[in-house]
Amino acid sequence: TTYIKDRPRVKEAQLAAHEQEQDELLARAGIAYYERSDFDAARELYIQALTTGEASPEAAAGLVLVAIVRKDGAEALRLIELHRRLIGEGAAYHHLMSSTMRCLGKSHEADALRKAAPLPESAFEHHILAFQELAKGKAGDDSAFPRALRYSTTAIILSQAPRLSFYSIRGQAAGRSNNREAASQTSSAL
Repeated sequence: TTYIKDRPRVKEAQLAAHEQEQDELLARAGIAYYERSDFDAARELYIQALTTGEASPEAAAGLVLVAIVRKDGAEALRLIELHRRLIGEGAAYHHLMSSTMRCLGKSHEADALRKAAPLPESAFEHHILAFQELAKGKAGDDSAFPRALRYSTTAIILSQAPRLSFYSIRGQAAGRSNNREAASQTSSAL
């Protein structure tokens, strides 16, 4: 009877362990992508995260971002359609599709998608927008770093639980924004 009574707690602990492992993979993928520009490693880590635990919209979007940075618009489009259920129809979808259309040389469609994008509502959507802003900053748009910091902070606030991958992006955004207070807060949280 003890086994039967403990079964829900065991399952809950297993789920928590899978979620933690998945989030660690996402954080490592983000570091590979953003800090090291090791897109092969990022891709492999996103694939691992997709197959660990429950399906992850962050991992699916990460695969799309890797295809975009590799200038493979056709692959990005294929991945968006494949993982549309995870990515959803909101701000993340519109911004990923906009970047994909730009990658495919369809600037007018890209602009229309960006303009039609709803405001981000979920932790996931804010996280993806933070990630894209970091990429813009790395490409030379220094004004993107404070936006990345705002998006990543909001992702953390909206998240149901602390997420290493969200704090990792916030730490990068805080450092690149030269925001010592935010960098110190993020470092303390980690």
